[in-house]
Amino acid sequence: MKALMLRIVNLLLFFTLIVQLSTVLLFKVFTLYQTVSEIHEIAGYVMGGLLLLHIVLNWPWIRAQLMRRKK
Repeated sequence: MKALMLRIVNLLLFFTLIVQLSTVLLFKVFTLYQTVSEIHEIAGYVMGGLLLLHIVLNWPWIRAQLMRRKK
């Protein structure tokens, strides 16, 4: 179940990254600044939440890497 959740979170993180990058490009091209700005802001909040969830789901691995002793 955790692996499935991690796959979904990673996929959603990828899509929010694409939305963030595309809205930055749309700022330069279109005059719909307010709409693009709102999409960019919402996607940023979603991305932040997904990033926190990603860290929580991967915490055992992160902790193992940080606590690993060098030989």
